Amino acid sequence: MSETAPAELTREDREELVALGHAYAFAADARDFEGFAALFTPDGVLIPSRGRYDGREAIAKGVSGLRRYDRTYHFVGQSRFWVEDGVVRGETYCIAHHFTETEDEGTRDRVMYIHYRDVYARHEGAWRFAHRTLGVVWAGQEDKPDGPS
Repeated sequence: MSETAPAELTREDREELVALGHAYAFAADARDFEGFAALFTPDGVLIPSRGRYDGREAIAKGVSGLRRYDRTYHFVGQSRFWVEDGVVRGETYCIAHHFTETEDEGTRDRVMYIHYRDVYARHEGAWRFAHRTLGVVWAGQEDKPDGPS
């Protein structure tokens, strides 16, 4: 069961919310899809650029689509958080690299500049994503013939 939102966020709340965003990126890059889904409330919602995943099982299955890349690297940027009408909200910027190795062309890097819009809830004493919407600000392909260094 999710807990009631605080009237104001403490410094500790903000630090935990930043850490939640970092854990999301680490879990995605480590291909820990069950751990990724556990960062959401049991009825949490993830809305990527295409589709919608409701609940942890659907989120884990949906994010497993990252397997089509040889590796990913999510760099989490600035975040901000606030309480609005009894709901904890936030937004976070991210630059995500999605690498594919090819024999002919070397390394391909699908780069995405992402703006997450979030609703958070405390679940069993920890902050979790209740709802996360992924907005792609820009995406493009870079070819890196020399491969990873």
